[in-house]
Amino acid sequence: MNEDKHINQEVISRYVLKIAKKLVTTHAIGSMFKAMDIRTTVATGLSRLGIAGDVKKRLLSHGIYGVHDRHYNKYSYEAELRQAMARWERFLLEK
Repeated sequence: MNEDKHINQEVISRYVLKIAKKLVTTHAIGSMFKAMDIRTTVATGLSRLGIAGDVKKRLLSHGIYGVHDRHYNKYSYEAELRQAMARWERFLLEK
């Protein structure tokens, strides 16, 4: 996992807006949504699944900040991130 690669938030927001407009225009949904709404839904769902706060923050954050995480904790959390995403996928597929 390359922690130096980030997608610009403006790029994500533009794509989400484009998708939301298409869904509203085709009457697949009734109202618009923003990228933040997706993050809120995912964060809430991961909490319901019992995913640890550290893992959620790493999945959903713009970055992890603070002296401890920036300078001392060099653990990648890759296994936990993969497990959390697998649980989220199973949850979505059950719906």
